[in-house]
Amino acid sequence: MTPTSSSENRCFRTHCQAERTTLTNLNHYKTEHMF
Repeated sequence: MTPTSSSENRCFRTHCQAERTTLTNLNHYKTEHMF
């Protein structure tokens, strides 16, 4: 295993955060427009 550089780590964390935000927004949208 090669240690990941800080830049790679930051990029990965940002990507995960973006994914999580997208999922949250999607769920919020579905809940808002359920009716």
